[in-house]
Amino acid sequence: MNRNKGPIHSPVAPESVWNQVGSLIKALWSDKTWDNPDLPQVPEDGLPVTGEHMARFFTALRRWTSIPRRAQESTLVEKWTIEQQQQNWLARAWKAWKQASAEIRQAGSEFRSMAVTLESIFTRVSQHLVPAPAYRDATATREYVYQPRRRAIEPADLPVFSPLFCTSVEPDAKTYTITGLPPHKTYRFCLISVQDHRIRQDFTLTSSLKGKLELDLARWILSLQEKQGGSSDFAWFLQEIQEGESLGDHWASGLVWLEPESVRRQAGEIKRVLDQASGTAQDHSRLGTFLELNWTASRGAYIKAYEQARRDLLFFSHRYWDENPILYKEALWQFIHALVTQMVERLARAESTFLAQKPDWKALEALRTLENRLVEWD
Repeated sequence: MNRNKGPIHSPVAPESVWNQVGSLIKALWSDKTWDNPDLPQVPEDGLPVTGEHMARFFTALRRWTSIPRRAQESTLVEKWTIEQQQQNWLARAWKAWKQASAEIRQAGSEFRSMAVTLESIFTRVSQHLVPAPAYRDATATREYVYQPRRRAIEPADLPVFSPLFCTSVEPDAKTYTITGLPPHKTYRFCLISVQDHRIRQDFTLTSSLKGKLELDLARWILSLQEKQGGSSDFAWFLQEIQEGESLGDHWASGLVWLEPESVRRQAGEIKRVLDQASGTAQDHSRLGTFLELNWTASRGAYIKAYEQARRDLLFFSHRYWDENPILYKEALWQFIHALVTQMVERLARAESTFLAQKPDWKALEALRTLENRLVEWD
């Protein structure tokens, strides 16, 4: 299926075709007699004249080619002229990534994994580009379109995770606030090292009048890491303390870790490289958004990246500059699948820690079910 020499099937016409179309357009534009349908010949030479009215040019082109057209439908040449100025989203994304990938690969392991993820996404999407049926009046070329894929889940059914379900915490992060709790209730918040279950700390916290609970995660994790003598992932549990110091039946859990300093030092430079390669530092194009999502995930902020991707897949605007939202939406699906897979792998390494505290802990099982539902098929 991958018949092209390049890494993807690009819907942009080959250079030889563009040269032919460009010569035709130049010749027609230089023809001073194009308003006369009785003089269809095209001069071989001649200086081009300024085209003040694009509609006039295409009207003359239709007369010269004697092609019957349906009303309000673009000609093949019109499509070519648009594509000549606008690459499809996937082709542009590949080009920007290739420019940045060399510097990315020289960074730490977190960002090298970003390279693997992005290239896997681009490759999988491009592998499902197929030749489109020829336009009814086309004679010289064919476009490539994305072959639709199916999944056992719709965008609206993607779950919303707790922001602390599986994520890194910035060392200088402010306190995290849990909202929507009953006021003046007492809770136990517990942090347990995945690498050494003996390294743990319990906190007794009381919700405010507005039902808020403040968690100083960055400081707490740093303190436990110093006690352990190294970095670690930490399982957390939150449970209400009832009268008589007994714990309530309802509880929540998740996995957190402190973002490494090495990643923080590299993050700014990596962001600069991505912005420079994509030319998206000051705009909000789909390409800029997609690279930003992957950059966020590479820092370990899985839930933040997942939620941004989920919302964009569900609500993304059609006001962006590019012309093909289908490729972008499929790349988002692939990205979400990659994120869920990474969370599954991280939570699997901490499963024994969770089960030691709560034998009925089933978060990993539910996440694996979601991962399977995200697999596409023809």
